[in-house]
Amino acid sequence: MQQKSLEKDYDDIVIGAGSTGAIIAARLSENPDRRVLLVEAGPDFGGHDNLPEPLKKPHQPVLAGYNWNIRAYLQEQDLLLSQRQPGGNALISRFDYPVGKVVGGSSAINGAIALRGNRADYAQWEALGLPLWSWETILKGFKRVEHDHRHHGKFYSQQGPLPIESIGEGDLYPLQRDFLATCEAMGYSLTDSNDPQAHGLSLVAKNSAQGQRVSTATAYLDPVRGRRNLTIMANTQVDRLLIQQGRARGIVAMNQGRQQQLLARRVILSAGAIHSPGILMRSGIGDKQQLQQHGICPLVDLPGVGQNFIDHAVVPLWAVPKADYVQMGEDIHQVLLRYRSRVQPSLPNDMSLFMLSSVDTSLFPELQTALATPLALAVSAMLGKPQSRGAVTLASACSSDAPNLVLNCAQHPSDKQKLMEGVRLSWYILQQPQLRNKYEKIFACNQRIIDDDQLLAETISTFVRGSWHGVGTAKMGQDSDNMAVVDQYGRVFGVEQLVVADASIMPTIPSVPTNLSCMMVAEVLAEVLR
Repeated sequence: MQQKSLEKDYDDIVIGAGSTGAIIAARLSENPDRRVLLVEAGPDFGGHDNLPEPLKKPHQPVLAGYNWNIRAYLQEQDLLLSQRQPGGNALISRFDYPVGKVVGGSSAINGAIALRGNRADYAQWEALGLPLWSWETILKGFKRVEHDHRHHGKFYSQQGPLPIESIGEGDLYPLQRDFLATCEAMGYSLTDSNDPQAHGLSLVAKNSAQGQRVSTATAYLDPVRGRRNLTIMANTQVDRLLIQQGRARGIVAMNQGRQQQLLARRVILSAGAIHSPGILMRSGIGDKQQLQQHGICPLVDLPGVGQNFIDHAVVPLWAVPKADYVQMGEDIHQVLLRYRSRVQPSLPNDMSLFMLSSVDTSLFPELQTALATPLALAVSAMLGKPQSRGAVTLASACSSDAPNLVLNCAQHPSDKQKLMEGVRLSWYILQQPQLRNKYEKIFACNQRIIDDDQLLAETISTFVRGSWHGVGTAKMGQDSDNMAVVDQYGRVFGVEQLVVADASIMPTIPSVPTNLSCMMVAEVLAEVLR
């Protein structure tokens, strides 16, 4: 294969045009003297008007066509079994983890949920000895992102490029309205979803406008596509970083079947919680022994690379709706209930319940087979502050071979107990009068299972999954933390001019879907990088 080295170099190469990378590239290129290259493995459609229809619709995620094929395993033993029995996939818990592979990244394919975490979520970061991440700085980052069309005041902004739409109660679909009324009858109060102390019921805010999803590509890149100092190179997969004498010098990437070397004074890795650690490891940065197993020469021994994977474990109670109660094309996320579990009542919002309505079961073939219905509904219990930790590991040293992901969902005893409590609450809500006559049956659950601790624990172990909100695999920390990968500014320990700026640097996970937090991280670090 021919290798081509480009003579032109850049001030910054940003790897990944997703929720963080698109923002950082746009912000850095505001300086006309700074040459910025934004590299993305997926396609670039050149503007919102040219997007395929599925990428425009914000009512449900896009799970095929614009996604990475990530091998995700529920537990470590499932990965080990798959390695021993390559043809035995039916016997193990292996499934897709569909993060975005397109300009805009996961912000272009997810459910367009625009929720901030509770203030206490981010206080954990500062408490780890990371003073940059004070609440004041974080709030400024959110406000740089957001243009909130409904809320005003000191916690909100109308200055950012990303529209935040908050619906009113009159905009709720019937199932969502009934879920809200049921929870209110149980004593939960309605609050604004993005207030720093939000708790209880809220209507889900969206990064959308006039019924269209607005990704970071639409909000940040489309307005600046005419900048001569910003180059977007799509359909380009990064193999590894070029590191010479302890300094990042550029990247080696595949574009149109050709290997290219692209040079820069600084490299910013924004490929997400799965691919950022993968690129680091292929470049010789990671756990020394693991790298050697794949024939990779270790350059920097950082055992935390790929470790500390955190996701919101989720267990939905799926049901078959009665005819005409839900319609295809309705928004599946409108109402959220956040609460304190009895397991850990000192921790705010450690649990959430989402009402999922009008879910197109063709997106989930196993669900379609099990329920035999085109549309499904669910109350989904989500673990907001999990204690369990997974890992991203290399399947091989080849960049075309996606990393392996082990979730380890609900392996920590407190996680399992919280999910048991959450599933019981979901079941109780579904039995209330306003909802009980709206569905035919609940899948794989009954009162006997709900009442029996052992049966319920087994059910949760079978059906628990991740929420595609992964963080933590190149976590921030002080240099005294041997599992930290970057400092508070995203700078990789042991390599000059190499920065990680995406979900992977979060040392703990916010209690809500993470996409808006990723954008906030981009704005905070863009200010530092400038």
